[in-house]
Amino acid sequence: MLNITQGIRSITGGGVDRVRDMDMRTGAYSSILGGYNNNDHGLHYAGIFGCNITAVASCAFHANNFVAQNMPTQAVVAGLPSGALYFCTTTNAVYRKP
Repeated sequence: MLNITQGIRSITGGGVDRVRDMDMRTGAYSSILGGYNNNDHGLHYAGIFGCNITAVASCAFHANNFVAQNMPTQAVVAGLPSGALYFCTTTNAVYRKP
């Protein structure tokens, strides 16, 4: 088990994970939350959860799978903020509120 918090980077749980060196130009504010063999690839604000993941984008969460449960439906979309995801029971699809 490996738990590291160093300045602006953190690794919690997991093992053989890498948050790039302390060079401020690579991997600033990135976190690896468990898993195995993950790498922030020097990208800023990257979040990783899972196994064998190399980040491919800054300001993004990277995972092997994503499961969304109990999502709001189109019945309450008016009360959701812009950018929120909701499930449409008519089309059985997930949409993003503009």
